[in-house]
Amino acid sequence: MAFLADTYPAPDDDYWYKSRSLAGIPGTTITQQAAPQVAAVMACVRVIAETVSSLPYGVYRWLPNDRGKESARDHAVDDLIRREPNDDQTAMEFWEQMMVHCLTNGNAYARVSYTAPSRRTPRSMVPIAPQTVTAERDKETGVKFYRIRRESRPDEIVIGDEILHIPGLGYDGLMGYSPVEMARRAIEMGQAAEIYAGNFFANGALPQSYATFPQVLSKDAREELKKWLKANHGGLTNAHNPGIFESGGKIESLNLNHRDMQFLELRRFQIEEIARIYRVPLHLVGDLSRSTNNNIEHQSLEFAMHTIRPWLVRIEQRVNKTLFGVREADTFFSQFNMEGLLRGDSAGRSALYATLISHAVMTPNEARSKENLNWRPDGDKLFIQGAMVPVDMAGQRPEQTPDPKPTAKKAKTAKP
Repeated sequence: MAFLADTYPAPDDDYWYKSRSLAGIPGTTITQQAAPQVAAVMACVRVIAETVSSLPYGVYRWLPNDRGKESARDHAVDDLIRREPNDDQTAMEFWEQMMVHCLTNGNAYARVSYTAPSRRTPRSMVPIAPQTVTAERDKETGVKFYRIRRESRPDEIVIGDEILHIPGLGYDGLMGYSPVEMARRAIEMGQAAEIYAGNFFANGALPQSYATFPQVLSKDAREELKKWLKANHGGLTNAHNPGIFESGGKIESLNLNHRDMQFLELRRFQIEEIARIYRVPLHLVGDLSRSTNNNIEHQSLEFAMHTIRPWLVRIEQRVNKTLFGVREADTFFSQFNMEGLLRGDSAGRSALYATLISHAVMTPNEARSKENLNWRPDGDKLFIQGAMVPVDMAGQRPEQTPDPKPTAKKAKTAKP
């Protein structure tokens, strides 16, 4: 009996029950560039990168005497991070690309160029392919530097603030882990399931089968039979074509039931596994099997607080450390605005604004700004609950004003 198989032994072979090496699943290719080809990875990377890059980001100035902050639109760094980091990209495109590098490689790098050395004002930021850069530390001095590998040229060594480096989760303080490398097994399983499903339908959507003959076939005869089967019975267009065999040959089909194999459950579990690695709620990657109208809002808030916010803090602190330097670090800082992610529904926002305004925490104009409404001339005062008087008049009794039109008393006249 001769078994005709494309890649693997028969399903009842001992091959399937032996322990496997850690070399990976045969037929799968997982690299930092190819990983987004897995649908779940692409969905997670896309939702995080687009969310981070679409948030408002700018430079602020600390006010004296701890009176808060104010926008510093006149600072050169504000223009880079808010509007145009380089001649070819918008701010959203730049931060989106940097986040894709972080979510696949674990590190994002950008080359920073400055104006005259005397002022050292940042002028542009250009992303660098993360697979060409490594962060290292000099063994003698302990100084951190970056090695940029270049084709057909010596490596370039860069020290100081000429590289904006945003590392992800790491252990050595130099570089972040690559999520793709750390989650290779889970991503391989997802890719293997997709390849299996594609091959299953490409080969006629039929269970794996084999041909048996009463006599031993030569190598050439086996190859010819294999080609004939593919040409006449492979693919969707040849599905269910009748087959004719000579000399006692026959086709034996294996009754594979995907429900019994739990194939769909496996694919769903791999989506959950990849989403768990990136800390993305399932409803954001298109899986609504466990979502309801009540819990989606809370899951979205958790996504904002536990997934997006850590990435924002990483970016903010690296930008502050690299672009402002020692002279300006105490005065200027960069910050994302997360208000859009935490707004909630309209009823909840209305109740919040009413409470803040009536307790002199927020002015009406500040509330209107959060709702993208224009300011009103009389909306800059703080009010407190009660008579809703300005806060500087709290505790004062309103003055008694004379009646502008006093009624004259009628003169008494004697009755005749």
